[in-house]
Amino acid sequence: MLPTRATRKGGGDFYVELSFSMPHGAGGEVIGALAQARDITERFERDRTMRRRLRELEQAPPKAE
Repeated sequence: MLPTRATRKGGGDFYVELSFSMPHGAGGEVIGALAQARDITERFERDRTMRRRLRELEQAPPKAE
């Protein structure tokens, strides 16, 4: 799967996860192509917030005891 940013028809950005597949026939020949996109904006934003917070915590000076 491939996460990427997409643009809505109306102009707003969102994040999608793309999956691709090529089904094969009995003789091994490709008989079609499939693509699926799933909106992962909520998960992507939550993960980005956690990564930023972790980076801030790792860069913060140690607390005096």
